[in-house]
Amino acid sequence: MATKTIDTRIRASVDAFVDELSELVKEAALESVQAALGGAIAPARRAARSATRSAPASRAARVTHGGRRSSTDMATTQGLVIGFVRDNQGCSVTEVAASLKLSTKDLRLPILKLVESGKLRTTGQRRGTRYHTGSGRRTTKKATRKTTKRATRRKSTKKKVGRKKAR
Repeated sequence: MATKTIDTRIRASVDAFVDELSELVKEAALESVQAALGGAIAPARRAARSATRSAPASRAARVTHGGRRSSTDMATTQGLVIGFVRDNQGCSVTEVAASLKLSTKDLRLPILKLVESGKLRTTGQRRGTRYHTGSGRRTTKKATRKTTKRATRRKSTKKKVGRKKAR
């Protein structure tokens, strides 16, 4: 019975030694890569990565997944997006997300609301969409003209048909 406890203590000591040795080997390999490249590379650790994922983004509003964002958080994010687009006309959503340290998924709703309000305008389609500061109008004049032309065309054709039948 005493040998089992000694064996388990020896096994635990060996495991701890192996873990420490593997960490030292990783650090030595990282230092050799840094020396070969001539630059500083941050060590990738699991604890550090999980901490950065759960931490709130700097300068941007904190986004809680699975819940609604408050109006102040949304306004803050929209203000940051407008400021970045104003300085970088024709940028994509990935460029905005990289500069604000947010995901593109988190920027989808604020950008959509800015486009609907007329503060941003878009060029291109789908993945090629580029954003510019808008004119401040909700609808463009071209869209209004097209709808009025269609409406008058439909009315005029109905009147002509009615006149022919009356004669």
